[in-house]
Amino acid sequence: MNSFKNIIKFIFFFTLLFLVVFLIRIIPEPKHDIHTSYREWAKQIGLYSTKNVKVSCYDGENSISVGAECENGIIGYSELLNIIKAHNKFVDENQNYFPPDIKIMFNNEAGGEQPNSSFFFNTETNIDWFNDYIKQLERPSSLKIQYMCIDMDFAHTELEANTELEIDIPVIILQCHDNSYTPRGSIYEFLGEYKNAEDIILEYYQSPDFDKEEICKEIHTYLPDVEIYTAETDNGQHYLNKCQ
Repeated sequence: MNSFKNIIKFIFFFTLLFLVVFLIRIIPEPKHDIHTSYREWAKQIGLYSTKNVKVSCYDGENSISVGAECENGIIGYSELLNIIKAHNKFVDENQNYFPPDIKIMFNNEAGGEQPNSSFFFNTETNIDWFNDYIKQLERPSSLKIQYMCIDMDFAHTELEANTELEIDIPVIILQCHDNSYTPRGSIYEFLGEYKNAEDIILEYYQSPDFDKEEICKEIHTYLPDVEIYTAETDNGQHYLNKCQ
């Protein structure tokens, strides 16, 4: 009799376990996982109402980090860009809303264990060498998004030229740490979307056959008035070298 009861318990336990696993798999992840004290900002810039972007948002120590996992290619990416545009508008219209030295970052996440394909920030990041060399641009501190960094090794949608996009970010940092590849030629056509770009930084530390003069010429094909710098390193020091 006890043996029969144990069999019933065993069947019940594994049936329950199966149902739990099944329900976990079919219940979709929440699209908006937002934990911030800046709720009015989050609401006004559209973090709660995205349709093609999974959003996470967390406050740190005098910082805000927004994670955005774009869906449906250019549709989701455009929605993320609209959020950043709305953030800049919010800052213009609510200049005393944030602490003056807060760090604000938007990460374009690839999902899973993939690295971020790009990220956007206002003044500083949590990456020390970035802060070392961007200070040399001597841009005034701002709560608006001033910088975008694109990982040329992993980005896809960001590198697609699209005449319908217009991205108002003054400083673009292009990263390539692939020691077998240097971005060149028409790949830079997407930069035409950055109509108000002022500075381009090439962080191509490990790229082979890096012809700075040729790549600067290729970039000027699409943004003739932009200043171009290469990020250099020497004895652990990071600095910018202006392309002539």
